[in-house]
Amino acid sequence: MKHTILTLLITTLLFACKKEVTTTQVETHAKDTYRVLVIGKSGDTAVSSAMFARTETVGLTSAEDDKLSATLIAYSNGVYTLEVVNKQACQVIIRWHWQDLTINTITPSSDVIPANSTVVFTLTGTAKPGKINLKSFGDCGNSSDLIINITEQILPINLIGNTAKYDPSTGKTTISFDIEEPQLADWIIVQKLNEQKIWQQSLLIAADGLTKKYNIAL
Repeated sequence: MKHTILTLLITTLLFACKKEVTTTQVETHAKDTYRVLVIGKSGDTAVSSAMFARTETVGLTSAEDDKLSATLIAYSNGVYTLEVVNKQACQVIIRWHWQDLTINTITPSSDVIPANSTVVFTLTGTAKPGKINLKSFGDCGNSSDLIINITEQILPINLIGNTAKYDPSTGKTTISFDIEEPQLADWIIVQKLNEQKIWQQSLLIAADGLTKKYNIAL
């Protein structure tokens, strides 16, 4: 009976959205767009905002010249982790500034990078599109003004408590979301937007009525 009700609810939802959703199991999960559907015991359906699964690993963005290189190697909740490499044979001092966002703290506090060395800096501030600028000064010469562009593609999409993250090392996508009243949830459906712009079912699970926070690896 539960499966019959679910079929009717999905059919009703399809007509309401005017989208065709297949029930074919999707085998490959990559940097794609996902959404979550939660079907309630009373027949109500909640649909999350669309989520884009993006990579959060080494090399989100970078800038360099012949004297200095900077790579944004991680980002999370307003914390920017930059790997800065001094390519010169003498130590340099790093000077920072930023545009359209605010950086409150930088660690380590020392702005010196020894000759031919690498330092990983953690910058904590606002989570919004903007630019992080840095430039090195030293006896061997000054670098160019390097610009790390913080774009919407770098910032994680977090809409009504749901996010999607793609891990290129495993080829897996993790869908995370919260259900405010889990006792009302009956079924959870994860869908992916395919190349034809049709929502395609990736996963169907029965809600346990207790769990609020979900982290589902696809």
